[in-house]
Amino acid sequence: MAVVVRAAGTGDIDAIAGVLATAFDDDPYVGWLLPNSESRVARATQMFIALTRYHLLHGRVDVAVDAAGTVQGATLWTPPGRWRHTLRAQLSMMPGLLRAFGPRIPWLGLADRRKQRVHPSEPHWYLQAIGTSPGVRGLGYGRSLLQSRLAPCDHDGASVYLETSNPGNLGYYERFGFKVFDEITMHFGGPRVWLMWRSPSPPANSPAVELL
Repeated sequence: MAVVVRAAGTGDIDAIAGVLATAFDDDPYVGWLLPNSESRVARATQMFIALTRYHLLHGRVDVAVDAAGTVQGATLWTPPGRWRHTLRAQLSMMPGLLRAFGPRIPWLGLADRRKQRVHPSEPHWYLQAIGTSPGVRGLGYGRSLLQSRLAPCDHDGASVYLETSNPGNLGYYERFGFKVFDEITMHFGGPRVWLMWRSPSPPANSPAVELL
């Protein structure tokens, strides 16, 4: 059975945030921003609620669902030219981000400015987040989510950019054509973050993905 990837709607927000918060529980970057492991998933859920709402308005959110229609994976994308948040967008996300970070909100601001300084200026799609439920890892949900956007990017000649602080992800993304072109280290003992770029390539044969 093919993995079903579809565009998300507002009714998916809570499910998406829950999946992504769980997926990023052991992520070095999120762990640095939210060092309390006992409250990390709950706080990260609030962060991803705010980010998902933003991307539903200004970007693209895709979900991968199982046979029962349960969200098992999600991606947050920003189209070319829209990765930098406007002041209005920042203000709209602030209540949710304050619930997530509380007194740690300055760390988020520092990290965001650090990443903005090295963000590529060339037109590209920006993959801000991708994650799947632990129980379906290795079953093709992440691959299907990536291919559902990379194929149109190849068709349109569009490049793709992402960041990762998990060294275990580097080989995974490289299999999809991403290459590390730089790395940065966050302030105050923060993690190393690898910057990865994917130039468009001719679409390759891949497992069937049903797009709705």
